[in-house]
Amino acid sequence: MLYLCSYYKCDPTLKKPFAVADNSKHQHLLVHALQGVGPDSCHHYLFKKMPTFRKHALMKNIVRSLLLTTLIPFAGIAQTEYVCIPCGYSCDERVHKGPGMCSSCNMKLVEKSTITFKNVGVEEFCKRIATNPEAIILDVRTPEEFSGTETEVPSFGHFKNAININVNELEGRLKELEKFKNKEILVYCSHSHRSPRASYLLNTKGFTNVKNLSGGVSTFMDKKDTDYLRNTFIFHVK
Repeated sequence: MLYLCSYYKCDPTLKKPFAVADNSKHQHLLVHALQGVGPDSCHHYLFKKMPTFRKHALMKNIVRSLLLTTLIPFAGIAQTEYVCIPCGYSCDERVHKGPGMCSSCNMKLVEKSTITFKNVGVEEFCKRIATNPEAIILDVRTPEEFSGTETEVPSFGHFKNAININVNELEGRLKELEKFKNKEILVYCSHSHRSPRASYLLNTKGFTNVKNLSGGVSTFMDKKDTDYLRNTFIFHVK
């Protein structure tokens, strides 16, 4: 009779998964990886007595285990990394091994390679406005925050010539930006939590040159007298 094992760590003298006869000193081996048990609590699997469908399932998992633990790493095949849809919090930097939801911000996990927009500071943001007159400035806050009429939260101010589309309405209003698809898009909000999400959405919809303002306009209050803001930004609070 034949016993089968795919977990060579059961016996450190073994170098690879194998099948052995019942008179072998290694007959205690089994598929530990599938059963979740250690070598001290070994449950023997008699291969001949398994139903055919169990044999097939067992062999399929053994092959899969071999590929994941030996062949793929040595072949240098990169594993897909996942991150949450950018939210501007520290969880943006956390890398996951598969899809799902972020436990911190509850945003969907997406392939890291799909996030291609660039985060820039205020000086670089203003420099892009000054050097590229055709750049589109997109404010993704509420209309009240944009105009300065919001009374519940600070509105800080807005960039001159900015287009205002609330991030919650952005996907449904993308047609308004369609003609700017090949232009540089400069996106901002108040604290850089909504603008990264908007920047990612634009990326996925074919906007290839998107830059997000890190920190948002809430960081401008101590920079009122700087030349780069004096020429481009209208403060709501004097």
